[in-house]
Amino acid sequence: MRDKREAARALGGAAGGAGIGQGRVALRHQDMSGRVFCQYPHHGVVAEGVWHKRVRGSLHRLRRPPAWAVDLADLEAAEALGVRLVAIHDQEAERDYWASIGIIRRRGFVLNRGFGEQVALPLAGWRSTRQEAEALEGESKEGEQPASPQLSLGLLS
Repeated sequence: MRDKREAARALGGAAGGAGIGQGRVALRHQDMSGRVFCQYPHHGVVAEGVWHKRVRGSLHRLRRPPAWAVDLADLEAAEALGVRLVAIHDQEAERDYWASIGIIRRRGFVLNRGFGEQVALPLAGWRSTRQEAEALEGESKEGEQPASPQLSLGLLS
């Protein structure tokens, strides 16, 4: 086991393993503050500018509020790779959910329910096809305000 740990460290991985999962290696490193970064999303696969995730709705979909959540570190890793779209495939319902990273960032909310920091996008923000998700991204860039605008007390106006 010690050889695996040393190999993981040499690859930039965590001591318990090199982030090996689903046939790929997720290389990780830490910055000076100790924050861990992934070179690739740990969950799912990136292909042709899309981050694909397979999930089981009964386990992974948020119930309150109804939403799909993605790991924040995975989202940042996907963005660093140039990913613009996220595709979640619910294996139980055999249904696809598509959203652009821009929509997830603007309309989503950050949460931590014991599985690390995640960004959740309510179900209304997801689309059933890639084309619909791309169209929504184009429409929303034109004049949409962020989902949680900063509170203004009007003291400086």
